Amino acid sequence: MNKNSRITLDMSVMDAAIAISEGNPGAASVCGQLLQDPSGMGLLDLCHLDDMALYGPNIWIGYKDICKEDIDLFREKIRNRSIKAEVKNSPHYSKS
Repeated sequence: MNKNSRITLDMSVMDAAIAISEGNPGAASVCGQLLQDPSGMGLLDLCHLDDMALYGPNIWIGYKDICKEDIDLFREKIRNRSIKAEVKNSPHYSKS
């Protein structure tokens, strides 16, 4: 569990997406796509990203570099939690 979570229970879905996007437009776009999941599990995907402490540019790196802009693959890697290690191994990983 991430002790420094950005998402809190009193946030709206939009606030949650903004909080983990950290002002990164690419990450915001990806969060928007995740929230459009027809299964209704998009907010849970954001919570998984928060729990793995993947924010802002690292969300974009996972989607763009690791998953080659395939939102379904990115969603799968979030849910099986493999995306964290893959992003951390990327040469573009942001430690901030």
